Amino acid sequence: LDALLEANGISSGREAEAVEADSETGGQVLRLFHQTSPEAGRSILKTGFRLGTWHAICGSAIYFSPSVSDTEHKAIGGRGFIIEAVVDLGRVMNMPRDCDPHMTGAKLSGMGYDSITLDRG
Repeated sequence: LDALLEANGISSGREAEAVEADSETGGQVLRLFHQTSPEAGRSILKTGFRLGTWHAICGSAIYFSPSVSDTEHKAIGGRGFIIEAVVDLGRVMNMPRDCDPHMTGAKLSGMGYDSITLDRG
C-alpha cells in the first residue's frame, strides 16, 4: 500500500522502520503493519481503512504494529491478511499499557495529538 495514511492509534512494542517521506503534520512517518481477516483486508484495499471497534484498548482507532510478527499477538479483528502501510503518525501521545478505551479522535486532537503509541508487551 503506497498511500500515506494517517492513524488515530498505534500499538507498538518494537522499533518500526522510519520511511523517507514528507509528513504533512510534521510527525514521524513509519512503515507499519495491520492484520485482519481476508474479507476485511480486501475491503480495506478497495475502500480504505475505517475506524475499528469502540471497545478496543485505546478506543475506536486504526491499529498498527511495527512488525508482522507483532500483528499475530495484537490483531483482534481477524487474521490471515496483512497490510503493510506507510503511516504519518503526526504528533504522538505516549500512553501507559492500559491506555484509554474511551479515547476518540476528537478527544485526542483536543489534547494536541494525532496518534497514540503504547507498549502492550
